[in-house]
Amino acid sequence: MTPTRKVAVIYATEQGSTRDIAEFVAADLADRGAEVHLREVGYAPGLAGFDMVILGSAIHNMDFLPAAVDYIGRNRAELAATDVRLFGVGLGPALRGPVGRRIGRVVPEKIAALRDAVHARDYRLSCLRRGLRASWRIPEGTNALPSHGRWPLR
Repeated sequence: MTPTRKVAVIYATEQGSTRDIAEFVAADLADRGAEVHLREVGYAPGLAGFDMVILGSAIHNMDFLPAAVDYIGRNRAELAATDVRLFGVGLGPALRGPVGRRIGRVVPEKIAALRDAVHARDYRLSCLRRGLRASWRIPEGTNALPSHGRWPLR
């Protein structure tokens, strides 16, 4: 039997969209058997004992919120030694047409530096305005992330 993975889902939000996505990701991981600890960045647990950390932040001025940047700075060594995944919530994915497709593929410089500093295995950009279902490619009529939208629990 595979041991249960212990996952911290940590988020920084200003208006609640990032919290909504963090809650959705946490529920999906829990449904797949992970022991999930969901916390706002100011109340984040110590990282010892976690197999994976998923950290999300709203994006303002092409950067994570100051609380998320500070958290990464204070915990850089521990995060770099852990399986880290990042997600950002911003306007980019809501844009349509060729400009939206181009912007959606670009990782802002400051976020790329944070990603690289903690050796994050993945970075995803979402936009709740366009809809959680659209940005994470969730089929209508289901509340689960499809396999291509999930972070693996290995």
